[in-house]
Amino acid sequence: MEFLSRLILFYLLSEKGFVEGTERESLDVLEGEEVTLQCRFDPVAARTEVTLYWIRNNRDGSDNAAIGSTSLDSNYRVEKYPELGRYDLKIENTTYDRDNGNFKCMVKQGGTGTLLHIKKISLTVLLKPSPPRVIPSTPVSTEGTPVNLTCSSVGGSPPPQLRWYREGDSQLLESTMILGSTREDPSLSILTILPQKEDNGAVFRCTVWNRALGQRQKLEHKITLQVNYFPRVSIGPENPLRVEEGDTAVLMCQVDARPEVENVKWTREGRYIATTFRHVIPTVDRRDEGPYFCEADNQLGQTGKGELNLIVLHEPKISLERFKEVNAGEEVRIHCKVTANPHPVSFKWRRHDTPGFEQEGEYLNIKDISPQDSGVYSCSATNLIDPSGENTRRRTGNGTIELAVRHKPGVGFVQPSRPAGIEGKSITLTCGANPSGFPEPKFTWWKEGNPTQVLSTEASLTIRPIRMDSGGNYICKPYNELGDGTPVTWELNVEQEPRIVSGLQERILRKVGDTGLIMTCSGIGKPKPDVTWFKDGAPIDPSDSRMFSVTVSAQQSYPQTTTNVISSIRFTGSAREATDGIHPSDAGEYVCQFENNVGRAQSAVVLKVEHKPIVSHKHNKIAADPGEMAQIPCRMKAFPAPSFEWEWQNAAARSKVGFYEIPMRQIGDNEYESILRVSNVNPSFYGEFVCKAGNNMGSVRTVVNLVKKGRPESPSNLESTDTGPNSIVMSWVENFNGGLNNTMFKLQYRELGGSISDAKEIGCRTKNCKLSDLKQHTTYIVRSKAINPLGESNWSEQVSITTQIDVSQIPRAESLYFEISTKSISFKVNNYPLNLMGKIEVMTEEQSWTHLRSVSLKHHPYKFAVSSDIEFQNVRIRLCLESNDMLCGAYTEASVVDRIQEQALFSVDGESWLVAVIVGVLVTAVISLIVLAKFCHQRHSKNSSLLQKEDMSVSKPDLLHTSLSYDKITALSKEVDGITDNNLQRKIGENSSGGVGDSVNSQDSLWNVPGDEYRFKPSLDQMDRFDADYAHYPQPEEYLADLTTKYLTDPNGFNLVQPKGLQQDLKRFQGESSFNGFDHGQYFANGDQYAVPAKLRSNIQGLPLNGTLNREKNYYDHSDQSSQDTPKKVIREIIV
Repeated sequence: MEFLSRLILFYLLSEKGFVEGTERESLDVLEGEEVTLQCRFDPVAARTEVTLYWIRNNRDGSDNAAIGSTSLDSNYRVEKYPELGRYDLKIENTTYDRDNGNFKCMVKQGGTGTLLHIKKISLTVLLKPSPPRVIPSTPVSTEGTPVNLTCSSVGGSPPPQLRWYREGDSQLLESTMILGSTREDPSLSILTILPQKEDNGAVFRCTVWNRALGQRQKLEHKITLQVNYFPRVSIGPENPLRVEEGDTAVLMCQVDARPEVENVKWTREGRYIATTFRHVIPTVDRRDEGPYFCEADNQLGQTGKGELNLIVLHEPKISLERFKEVNAGEEVRIHCKVTANPHPVSFKWRRHDTPGFEQEGEYLNIKDISPQDSGVYSCSATNLIDPSGENTRRRTGNGTIELAVRHKPGVGFVQPSRPAGIEGKSITLTCGANPSGFPEPKFTWWKEGNPTQVLSTEASLTIRPIRMDSGGNYICKPYNELGDGTPVTWELNVEQEPRIVSGLQERILRKVGDTGLIMTCSGIGKPKPDVTWFKDGAPIDPSDSRMFSVTVSAQQSYPQTTTNVISSIRFTGSAREATDGIHPSDAGEYVCQFENNVGRAQSAVVLKVEHKPIVSHKHNKIAADPGEMAQIPCRMKAFPAPSFEWEWQNAAARSKVGFYEIPMRQIGDNEYESILRVSNVNPSFYGEFVCKAGNNMGSVRTVVNLVKKGRPESPSNLESTDTGPNSIVMSWVENFNGGLNNTMFKLQYRELGGSISDAKEIGCRTKNCKLSDLKQHTTYIVRSKAINPLGESNWSEQVSITTQIDVSQIPRAESLYFEISTKSISFKVNNYPLNLMGKIEVMTEEQSWTHLRSVSLKHHPYKFAVSSDIEFQNVRIRLCLESNDMLCGAYTEASVVDRIQEQALFSVDGESWLVAVIVGVLVTAVISLIVLAKFCHQRHSKNSSLLQKEDMSVSKPDLLHTSLSYDKITALSKEVDGITDNNLQRKIGENSSGGVGDSVNSQDSLWNVPGDEYRFKPSLDQMDRFDADYAHYPQPEEYLADLTTKYLTDPNGFNLVQPKGLQQDLKRFQGESSFNGFDHGQYFANGDQYAVPAKLRSNIQGLPLNGTLNREKNYYDHSDQSSQDTPKKVIREIIV
């Protein structure tokens, strides 16, 4: 069919005699490969002659490639089959120079030359292009100036496509393309860019591709464009920049430019001010406010410029008149003129002498002004300043104005209000008026009885000098142009400083034993002076007649009303060897002093007492080691001066080789010292050295022992010099130090009743030492010892010192209510170790608190009636120590209610419904426990015979506080074994959390016991001193197991090895009361985990809880922990 169609087509064409169209084709071939150029036409009959040939047109021109069956190149081969309509040219080993071009196949009719068929083939010998190259390779441009980037590639066939892209963007950039005509000619793509700042650093990519590279291969080249751009200026740190006046302003100029700028130009109001990027104004004031310009230039022809507006914030500055004069009855309106940035948010007017006066607003308004409105008024304006980058600040400015209301003076007054003039001195009286009067008043002074003699026309009257007859009434009258004020009368009382009328002689000499010595002096003064005698600066107590007898007599003189005082001191008394004999200790300075509220006067005498020497050195020991030098001192007090002699081994010491007496020297008032020097101590020298001293009154001898250096002697006179709530400062007298000066001291202290093993110790280098971290109101036992490198002394005598009370620890009353219906108050108090009392005060209608009554807090509940004859608005109370009601805690003000709701004590914010829910849950739990207990009771009855056989079985309560671990109970048992009655009391003192009689809060849990190793355990002889109410606790038979009860009542019924001391405790217990008859409320400890007698409980606590009895170790079996009485206990506990 195909052949037939071709034949018909050929026939039609041949009939027409021409070719209607030209067939075209394009082929690609890689250089060196083979390609066949096909030429297809209608088959030609064998009888028809045709001419076939191929024509080649390449870079060298046009020529024949093949004619008929003949190829004109050795690499060409022709396949000629006209009868089949095929005339193909096959090219082997293609080359670009020869084969790249256009080939044309032509078929002509023989003879006529009629063109039967023509086919044109464009043959492209594919050559890969060279990698692209961009000029310039490192382009640098200027903002706004066009720049050309030229990308070229050589050697490609067909000529390559060159395209431009911006890195990161797939969009093709528009460029100018110039294709190379041959493979030697480069192909070009020119990209024109108008650069901007944003183009700086941009990466541009040129890609090269032709068909020789295939679809997946491309060649590319990247370049980075550097753009020099004009300066961009930004101003900060904020714009506008808000700065408070007086602060530092920092103006920042940030410049973005390429190339960078090294400096900038700051200008303000057209003036150049700085070149730094950071311009600082150290102290800003309001003149600095306004715009600031920063300009930068990087020489590209265009500068950058930024403007910053500086806003100066400042507090209000108020402008008021200093003084304003107005007439009484006028209306006054004063404007508070203010400059501030920002504008004030509030204005307030106040009056200086009237704390309650206050007006708001810019204007002060006073209607119908009166003299009482005169005064200084201040306006305060407040604004809110919010500097840039800082918190908002509140600033206030103030201004004052004085208002003067024209009026005549009021009632006169004189200052000082209660004056007293002193004879010989001066006094100034100042007159004024209330109201003062305006214009400023004038004054007239005169003395009563002589009005015509004007003493002064000024406000002040000075009396100089004051005489005794200057006393009397002085009158001052104020007045001004508007009228006279009310005169004021003022009385001057003249007083007189004490003067010595008859003084003491300068010096008195007496001998020991002299009698009848009397010293007398007299003085005068107004008011009557008091007389005091001093000896060596210390006052002599006239009521102490053991050494002296002091007499005083007084006589008043008229009309000056001065008083003459005569005083004598007699050297007599019961403490003297002879009733009125002079004693050596009487020597010294005696002063007779007269003193009143005006001044004092003194007269002194020195009493010299002749007496024989008296030993005054502190120690009769001196220490030195063999080979050392020893200086043996001997000190004596004597008058007149004594002479000294030294003896050793019944011979004069100065006659011995190596002994030397240093000349006597005076070391104090009538005190002298002699030193015997031993140049080289020999062990044989140790012993007694006799010091003799004598004068015309007699002689005395004393022994000084030379000993080898050793440990010091114990300190003495241990005492407290300062005591606080938590500290004690101790001091003592240092005794013989053993011959060494580097003595230290050790203090040991413990609480009263504590054991030595619990004592603490601290070291001290001085004779004053502070004990810190002590308990308040606690007695401590303190003792000391001295220590040197050769040993320690014995302990000193111990002293007991009690710390003070820390008032800050006194509790406040809590839940304080004042019940209007019953006029009573009720409150609670937390536990406190000391007895307290309460001071109740009421607030009167005058808004002042008045003491009403004091109440004792020994008994609950704390509810007291508040009945008063005065009307009051509220009640408050503070707690004080019963022993010292000056030591009190802070006040608590009552909440006023009509009636106290009891359930409110158990609710929070009135949510009593929550309490009801909790109680309901607890009741349900109790019912469940009752059912369970009945079941356990049945099992307990079945096993009762077994329990009787197990004679060491003891039940324990079901509820055991979590703080009572087995380890603590075991440790406590070991401690109890060694406790006697005495140290039991000590343990009570150490570990008691409250004193006997402490109140018990009825809301505390029965099992709420502290986790301390010791709880307060009173001994039997203390029980009758209990006065607390324990009625809310369960009776012991309600929660002690049967066997425990039997054990407590009849311990002999149990065959067990009892803990040490337990039998004695039981006997004491049985001897003092029977189990069923004694007072349980007093006997059983408050809040204890078992509520059994203190000492018995201590022994029982020592037993383990986890096994059967070991007879040797005194253990009990607690395997059966049930108790038929447990439900009672639980119910009672919940109700409590």
